[in-house]
Amino acid sequence: MPILDPFGRFFEASLVFGFRTISILSRPFRRPARGLRSVFRRAYWKYKLKGLGDRSRIYPRVVIHSPENVGVGDHVEIAEFVHIWGNGGVDIGDFSIIGAHSIITTLTHDKDSPVYNQSLVMKSVRIGRNVWIGTGSILLPGITIGDGAIIGAGSIVSRDVKPATVVVGFPASVLFKLEKKGEGTP
Repeated sequence: MPILDPFGRFFEASLVFGFRTISILSRPFRRPARGLRSVFRRAYWKYKLKGLGDRSRIYPRVVIHSPENVGVGDHVEIAEFVHIWGNGGVDIGDFSIIGAHSIITTLTHDKDSPVYNQSLVMKSVRIGRNVWIGTGSILLPGITIGDGAIIGAGSIVSRDVKPATVVVGFPASVLFKLEKKGEGTP
């Protein structure tokens, strides 16, 4: 007989008999609300963003500041815990992937200002088509990432990235150039 928690979901229970412990793992059932939440999340972002392309998916716990300045292309996936500061404008091309815990910022401060707190500089970030941004990467203001580029996990990108290039590290530097396997839609 399944064991239910107060919210009606299954959970794991352990029974202790003398020196033996028997674990009972009850598989959770798929709640119908899960699909409904993704529908509401998509409708929310479609309303808030400058543009949200077809079949693009923004996972839960994504934070986007100034979403009216952020455009997302078709078939884009933005994983959980991604933070985007879109004040200066962010454009994400079709078929791109942004890994979890990544940061995209368009804001910085003027280094020549006498009071840094009173200076705010906004520069746009452009992400091309079919770009893969690895987990935990940081994209700084004013950069452009070319089509087909790959940003390695944990990289900090402070300069433009050429198309079909793999960059890694801090600061991100070119690891190698990718060969084009054919033209067309990825």
